[in-house]
Amino acid sequence: MNATNWSAHLLPTGPVLRFSRGAALLAALLSFQPVFGETAPPVVPAEIDGRWIGEAHQGPGAAFVAFEFQRRPDGRVLARLWLPDINTYGTPVGWVTLADGKLAIREYGIPLDLKDGVLTGNIYLPDLKFSVRRSADPLPAEPELPAVGTGPAAAWSYAAGAPLWASPMVADGVAYV
Repeated sequence: MNATNWSAHLLPTGPVLRFSRGAALLAALLSFQPVFGETAPPVVPAEIDGRWIGEAHQGPGAAFVAFEFQRRPDGRVLARLWLPDINTYGTPVGWVTLADGKLAIREYGIPLDLKDGVLTGNIYLPDLKFSVRRSADPLPAEPELPAVGTGPAAAWSYAAGAPLWASPMVADGVAYV
């Protein structure tokens, strides 16, 4: 066997070649199965759409919490969170999913349990639990930033005739630049 035709002995021929090509084609088609054979994700129930307001509890403390669930034209439901105590006002926290009969916002690990018109779950930590009900009340708006003062007026100035790039220094009541 010479160096130019050694690979010819390793390649299949005849029926083996036809079988291996068919197997390769079948493997390629099966690898696309999730794309072609994938079923649509379960539809999140419409009863979750809208605004939900309530409280979050961690130990003895309680804080205002709200969610707004907005259904998009493609059927996905975007969850937005209001938790003013940590300066969160309408922050998108992910898409509501339905898997094995359970609702969740997977991106933030927020399980959702809807029972008798009350939506419960936990946010960020297992012991930071919330309970919200559907509401038409307005959601809190992010507060405006306070006006910042202009600071004190200059005590003196000097026209040097050119830009100065050094910091001034004061010694014995005299300013040096």
